[in-house]
Amino acid sequence: MKTKKSISILLSVLLALAFGAVLWLGLAPSVTARAEEEWSSTQIEEEYAVNSEFAIPSRTVTVNGQTAEAQGVLVYPDGTATLKSPAVLDQTGTYSVNWSAEVGGQPYAAEQSFYVYNPILSYGEGTTVEYGVPHTAKTEGMLVHLAQGDTLTFMQYIDVADLQEENYFAEFYVYPTTEGVADMDAIVFTLTDSQDPDIYVKIRGHRYIRCPGMVYYSAGFSGGPMKGYEADKDILHVDDEWGMAMAGSFEAMRYDWNTGISNYEDSDRYINKLSFDASSNGVYGECGSGSYGGQIIDLDSPSYFEDLFGGFPSGKVFLSVSGEGFNSATANICFTKVLGTDITDYDGVIADNEPPVITIENPYTEMPEARVGGIYPVFAASAEDIYSGECEVKASVWYNYMTDNPVRIDTDGTTFRTERTGWYAIVYTSTDKFGKTASETLWVHAGGAIDEMRFTVTEEDITGKADLGSWVEVPAASDALVTGGSGNITIGITVTHGGETYEISDGFRPETTGKWVVEYTATDITGKTARVSFTVDAKPGDAPVLTEEPVLPNIFIAGSPYIIPEAYATDYSSGAPDRILLDVRIEDANGSETYSTGSDYTPHVAANGDTVKLTYLCDGKEVRQYEVPAILAFVSEDGTSRLHVENYFYGTNVGTDKTESGIILSAADNASAMRWMYANTLAAEFSMNVSSVPGSSAFGRIVITLIDAQNKANAVSAQLQNGSNGVIFSAGGSSLQLEQSFMSSSEQSFTVGFSGTDFLINGVRFPVGNTDGGAAFSGFSSGLVWLQIEMQEVTGAAAYKIASINNYPFTEVTRDLVAPNIVLLSDYGGSYAIGDIYTIGRAVAADVLSPRVDFTLTVRDPQGNVVRDVNGVLLENADPGMEYSFEITQLGQYQVSYTAAENEAFTPRPNTARLGFVVNVEDSVPPEITFGGSLAGTAKVGDTIVLPSYTVTDNMTAAEEIAVSVFVLNPNGVLIPMSGNSFSPSYAGVYEFRIVAMDSDGNSTMVRLAVTVTAE
Repeated sequence: MKTKKSISILLSVLLALAFGAVLWLGLAPSVTARAEEEWSSTQIEEEYAVNSEFAIPSRTVTVNGQTAEAQGVLVYPDGTATLKSPAVLDQTGTYSVNWSAEVGGQPYAAEQSFYVYNPILSYGEGTTVEYGVPHTAKTEGMLVHLAQGDTLTFMQYIDVADLQEENYFAEFYVYPTTEGVADMDAIVFTLTDSQDPDIYVKIRGHRYIRCPGMVYYSAGFSGGPMKGYEADKDILHVDDEWGMAMAGSFEAMRYDWNTGISNYEDSDRYINKLSFDASSNGVYGECGSGSYGGQIIDLDSPSYFEDLFGGFPSGKVFLSVSGEGFNSATANICFTKVLGTDITDYDGVIADNEPPVITIENPYTEMPEARVGGIYPVFAASAEDIYSGECEVKASVWYNYMTDNPVRIDTDGTTFRTERTGWYAIVYTSTDKFGKTASETLWVHAGGAIDEMRFTVTEEDITGKADLGSWVEVPAASDALVTGGSGNITIGITVTHGGETYEISDGFRPETTGKWVVEYTATDITGKTARVSFTVDAKPGDAPVLTEEPVLPNIFIAGSPYIIPEAYATDYSSGAPDRILLDVRIEDANGSETYSTGSDYTPHVAANGDTVKLTYLCDGKEVRQYEVPAILAFVSEDGTSRLHVENYFYGTNVGTDKTESGIILSAADNASAMRWMYANTLAAEFSMNVSSVPGSSAFGRIVITLIDAQNKANAVSAQLQNGSNGVIFSAGGSSLQLEQSFMSSSEQSFTVGFSGTDFLINGVRFPVGNTDGGAAFSGFSSGLVWLQIEMQEVTGAAAYKIASINNYPFTEVTRDLVAPNIVLLSDYGGSYAIGDIYTIGRAVAADVLSPRVDFTLTVRDPQGNVVRDVNGVLLENADPGMEYSFEITQLGQYQVSYTAAENEAFTPRPNTARLGFVVNVEDSVPPEITFGGSLAGTAKVGDTIVLPSYTVTDNMTAAEEIAVSVFVLNPNGVLIPMSGNSFSPSYAGVYEFRIVAMDSDGNSTMVRLAVTVTAE
């Protein structure tokens, strides 16, 4: 969606190009001798602070006594331009003002440049800064008179490597405007990640309101609670005015505990110093008084926080300061030292002493040998600068680089050819807006020995004969399949039959009779290839083949309806596949009955854990048989059916004990392991609260596995390693030592979660890149998972407690009180335009207890009418498990709403959840310019050229509200506004008329009409 902007902004690029042409043409030879011009003076400073307002100075040019007003354009460092005056200087770097005018039929131009810098401090209008000594102290420093509601930011970044316990990032004292009266109640320091403003650490010092002379410090991060540990009282303060105590006064007074009288004293008697240790995530304070100071709080200690601080990912932070509880318009702070900033030069310019950081997507620690006459990749690269942001990276390739005769090698940007023996250099350079240049070089040698590529896969690895429809397994691509070559080897596998070739990964299913040729192709970094092929002879087998395995539940819940998963067999007896939908014979406590797949089935078992047998049938013949255990969700006790949630923890060697605070799961006597699977699929956005059971810690580890409900191979695991120093959580190749311990004499609890592709422990994320089988992991595509937990290395009494799963509390309550969880599996909402096609992604709903959830989707337009998708499907109570696309035809908000309810067969009073979002629609259609005639393509000097009549219309904006401007660009590159519809050219060349129309939403259209003017 385009943003609203003025006509002058819309034309900025056009004008910049036009005036650039003026400057260039002004240097070209002219038939008429040009007189010396005199330009009026201007007052432009050499430097301005960023975000300053700048008015383009008016200027005149005089030639042979004839004076003309010049048109000025401001050109930004990124090349964009504007006529707007005043304009905001919101970019750093070199600007220029270009003036142009025409005198006596000749163009004249002038230019003046200036620089815009980032000031070292950023603050609002009400705040002032000076340097000196306060009236209530003797120590000089930077005096900040901070306005209420304002924030002062030090724009020179601090390197996180400099954040250490003994290296204070701020040394300061607060002093009053009037002795004895505090101007504010608290001072707040914030360290913010330079690239992600949502990651920050906040430290607050709150004055002791009742007795001056003491400041209590607390800290928190990223919107979480503020906490401070008061060591001498062994109290953890949470979101209150207390915390770790330090001496210091906001009033220039100190309370005498012996006399009960407050006396005046210098504000700088106790200079407060704050530090943050990036290696331990501890926050510290010191004030020069031996009895006060120390650690304020440890931000990644599970003893203090449920969610742990994970550090500053960019490696650089900005420091800002604000206040709370103001008692006057401003409060005074004297800074004596700030890490990373010279406070004696508080109004100076930021020093960007570092060039951009270039990141090359190079997988090699040592560059592989190049082949003479081959190709070699130029790896992609990016660059990031702390102040300039993303910077352009240029790559060049050289032969004999850094010699007296370097030769530049042609490259298409992704590869280059190595035609000669010797050394090649791939040179990457990037320059930031401050002129700092970074360079990285990769050295590549060509002409050395490279072993020939040879395949290790043989005919013994691939069958030579196969039945139609059977799965023919082939070795998947891996480094072990090829020896030799240079660098990483890319292996492709194809199968060819009947003139058609298909890419495969680890096998294929031949479905027609004949020869199927499997071919492996290996390509090394130099483009060299090697191939090997194998032939598989496929013929019809004796019986139909089950080609599509049904995705059955791992566990049934008795008494609740399921949809029997479809399965198909394929009959190849004719030599071609014939797909047949199977029936299924089901045997349970109610006897045996045959169903069509895809229909409803409600399992029944006599006892918890009994199995249900499913036999898939093709024309009455058995094709495949499965046995699925079933649990009883409800158990009859004394004639009353009550919810028995402990049965959901189904497994081997498992003892369950339901308590008021959760279900205790214990290993059976003499068992070396205990494993259970939860009896219902769960939303993949998962959380589980786990607690220790004192006296039952004789085990080594607990392994938590999540398995995609539609793909059992898509499984990932995390581990809780038991130890005397606490639990070690591991997932995705990383681990974290927790302070909670299963061996503690008191109950300890923590939360294990999963979101997207990350495991979480107490809020700390552990990205997972691969499945347990080693394949790349990109999340659970079904949105639903099975939960399996195994306790290993059991040597005695071993147990733990599950307090909740996905917010369902496993307490003594015998009713289901929690609604299903709705999860959207793709991005949603946003702003769109009329005519756009909006796609609603899939969504899932899962209940912790009910296996069947009635889940619907409804979409209404801004008028409240139900929407149809592009295929005519009415989106009212539609299935959210499918994608839908609809055309946006109205301005306003489209409402997308979901409803999920437990199935009534599971509970007579089903719990219901609702979720919704909106799609905003704004105007993005530009005006349309329609001509009533045409413009002559040629004219002569002195002729009157008349524009053809035209009308301007827009889909939303009334014609009288559309802004229309007309310009003519003359052959010298001067852009001249037109007040009418005609123009008389004064010299030969090509003239271009430009008509620009902009609607009230900022959408614009420009039409160009060219006329060639001759002298005769």
